[in-house]
Amino acid sequence: VEGSMGYGNDVVFAMNNGVIVRYDSNGREIWRKKGGLKDGTPFWSRSDTAFLGRIQFGSVKESHSSVSASSHRNQHRPGSPLRPILLSGEEGAALISPASGRVLSSVAFPQKVTSQPLLGDLNGDGTDDLLVVSADGLWGYRVVVDSGISGFFRIVVVTLLIGIAIAALVHKTSHQPGRHKRSMDA
Repeated sequence: VEGSMGYGNDVVFAMNNGVIVRYDSNGREIWRKKGGLKDGTPFWSRSDTAFLGRIQFGSVKESHSSVSASSHRNQHRPGSPLRPILLSGEEGAALISPASGRVLSSVAFPQKVTSQPLLGDLNGDGTDDLLVVSADGLWGYRVVVDSGISGFFRIVVVTLLIGIAIAALVHKTSHQPGRHKRSMDA
């Protein structure tokens, strides 16, 4: 995980009892999550089905900037969104916030998985998706990264655009021939 101090890398440990811990590069604990099944944290009994990784995303548009996944591969830029942590177990998966350890989203698999999941951009949107294998099939899960732009911001932008369109329409239709002449016109 990108370093919490703005440099280096932090380490995240996940244990099969639902405890997840993040340590900074100096060994200090940043957060500890004690969840379990009640909040969607996955569990596992066999280590070959467990997975802890990061979600890559192509670009996330924020109200003030655009961030690409390539800028996140080595370090975290202040003001840019952190890539979520994916924790997967035998019966489900969860996206976890690297900043707080909070479960952002979780899913229960329809069947127990038989191997570690695969991450890849399955639908071409630039964001890694989750592919899991069970005894009877393959299950694909689309990951959607929300930019965090509030609904209020979108309403303000749409209202401004509608206002500009109405003003342009009124201006275009209010001109009558011969009525508005410039002083130099004959």
